[in-house]
Amino acid sequence: MNFETVKLREQPGVLYVTLSNPPINLMNGTMIRELFQLSGFLMQRKDLKVVVIDSADPDFFIAHFDLDELEAGLSDPAMAGRYPDMNAVQALALNWQNLPQITIGKIDGRVRGGGLDLALAFDMRLASQSSLFCFPAASGHFLACGGGTTRMLLAAGPGRE
Repeated sequence: MNFETVKLREQPGVLYVTLSNPPINLMNGTMIRELFQLSGFLMQRKDLKVVVIDSADPDFFIAHFDLDELEAGLSDPAMAGRYPDMNAVQALALNWQNLPQITIGKIDGRVRGGGLDLALAFDMRLASQSSLFCFPAASGHFLACGGGTTRMLLAAGPGRE
């Protein structure tokens, strides 16, 4: 598989996925389509037990969804595939959440918006001390729509007194 925004390196039982969409690793339609293709590939690769996802950019795991493509990308039915009632980011996160492999996000730098929605769908997230996590929807006065707010609550667990 040749991808534009995703680089793959395979070792026995492990697939290393490096996200690379310079200059700041924006999530865009191309990255979403490639990650959908990769999730389909992974569903058929039972020999792969672990998928480790990192970024080629030390400052940005995924900056956020490319705002120039936001409206078109989130409503593109071709990207949502079998989930027609969901936007592309929600459907992508659900695909990755349901992979048979253990998915590990190796996060260094900023992860925001759609990137955080995706990272929260991984089984584990390991972050450097310099990592920054952000939901820009709250300060941008728009609805967070990738499913990350729900996943964040589930990852944090119930409050205890």
